[in-house]
Amino acid sequence: MVKDSSIEAAFEEAQENYFGEDSAIFQVTLSPFEAEVLRKRTNVLRTYLPTKGTILEVGPGGGAVLGWLIAQGHTPTAVEHSPSLSKHLATHYDITVKSGEFEALDLGKDIFDAFCSFHVIEHVRDPLAHLQNAFDIVRPGGMAFVATPNADSWEQRIPGNLSPNYDSAHLRVFSQASLYKLADEVGWQIEQTKTPEFTMGWLRVLSKAVRRFKGEHEESTAGKYAGGAPGKTRILFRTAHILSWPIRALQASLGGGNELFFVLRKPHVTSTETRGTDV
Repeated sequence: MVKDSSIEAAFEEAQENYFGEDSAIFQVTLSPFEAEVLRKRTNVLRTYLPTKGTILEVGPGGGAVLGWLIAQGHTPTAVEHSPSLSKHLATHYDITVKSGEFEALDLGKDIFDAFCSFHVIEHVRDPLAHLQNAFDIVRPGGMAFVATPNADSWEQRIPGNLSPNYDSAHLRVFSQASLYKLADEVGWQIEQTKTPEFTMGWLRVLSKAVRRFKGEHEESTAGKYAGGAPGKTRILFRTAHILSWPIRALQASLGGGNELFFVLRKPHVTSTETRGTDV
């Protein structure tokens, strides 16, 4: 739990900037940068998810993953902190959306086939409770997919405080070792760990440097230089995608990509149950 009132205030302000009524997150069309992230993410989901499973996603943003899950025949449920975004998601996708703080909700036990949390855990006050509640709601043998900024990424190690990981809405940034420790403490089995690097990675460092040079407010101007006309955005993406490919491939292969992606499985027999059967 974060105690510093100034950090609490910054966190709440950033949440409203990202998830309030006027947030750009309500836009329906994905940019090429967002489409790249969705494509890589769903490639992993497709590998592990059962046919027509029940999936809970926490903090679904504009609902890109929810839409993909529905198209694949799954039955998703969402948990969203913002009441306005919860209403939008429930209406647009015709699904159940629970509004509130996931860690404080009682959603039952062993009822979902899988759990998704993409860039949420760095925002929550109690990450252990986040993973524990996920563990409780997933059926034995079920999966969890957790993505978060990577504290060991090159974007964080090289440019220092220009790293996009340093954000007032991020209460912490995880390394692979620290997130592994939390997941293991809860009882999750680690199936796979990836550190993907996306085309937007170093562009975010550059845009942050430009905004800081101009004295612009970092949260309110987030995404400013990635927007613009769709045609210009596509040209920017293609150019950056091609030119950055060698460095991105190297980063990902060496664990230096700016996203940490964990694939977790809930054991069919938990450690507590195993200890209960010891003679």
